[in-house]
Amino acid sequence: MRVMIWLAALLIALYIALGNLVMVEATNMNDNKDFAQARLSTLLEPLSVPLMRRDLDNMSNLRWLQRNVGINNSEAESLDTIHLLIRTLIRRGSN
Repeated sequence: MRVMIWLAALLIALYIALGNLVMVEATNMNDNKDFAQARLSTLLEPLSVPLMRRDLDNMSNLRWLQRNVGINNSEAESLDTIHLLIRTLIRRGSN
């Protein structure tokens, strides 16, 4: 009987721990998204990008940037980083 109570308590503890882990992971994803947006916004400042396309909460803007940021800014040293951040935000569902 004691073993069953112990196993039930262990299962409850694991369930709570996994729930907390999922919440922490969701928070980390949001923090990563915020960091990626802030970093991308900083990297886009000196580049030739229309103001309306700098709204990084809009998925269509991210896709537009993915296609077009390198066209007029091919000399930018941070172009690889910019593309990486854009892909990260698209994967995170920045909409």
